[in-house]
Amino acid sequence: MRFKPALTVWVNWLKRQADHVSILLMAGLFVAFMVQILARYVFNHPLTWTLEVCLTLWLWLVFWTSSFSLRHDEHIRFDMVYLAVSRPIQRWFSAIAALIALIFLIASLMPTWGFVSFLEIKKSAALRLPLNWVFMIYPIFLVATCLMFVVRLKKIFKGEPLADLPASLR
Repeated sequence: MRFKPALTVWVNWLKRQADHVSILLMAGLFVAFMVQILARYVFNHPLTWTLEVCLTLWLWLVFWTSSFSLRHDEHIRFDMVYLAVSRPIQRWFSAIAALIALIFLIASLMPTWGFVSFLEIKKSAALRLPLNWVFMIYPIFLVATCLMFVVRLKKIFKGEPLADLPASLR
């Protein structure tokens, strides 16, 4: 019987918890949406806070799930040219794309942090939440995505297999 290293077990546990957060965000979004429908169409009394909750939860859901729940091969991509070339060229394409993305993401970190920090002085319209709380998920997304590309580059340069193709095409 083979035991997984402690780090792998810990990372898998963190991934499961990230999935649970995504599920909770989706459930909260659904509940807020249903409350708005009920209030507007049954009681004829629209609520402003439900729209704000839906927008904030949607924002967090998209960036959280993209950062921590989706694998690289589950993201939308245009790969007609990529699939038409040989595996060694695909690895070069992957390395170049990861490096370019990493450069732009890193370059945007400080301006993004500055803007999100500035939003501390502004409040949301209905719930009066500091807007830096609302938009804090974006810097988190940037850092997580940078780390994902660093790991991807490491795999490319070490010659490890990339899980970016369906099993039938590997």
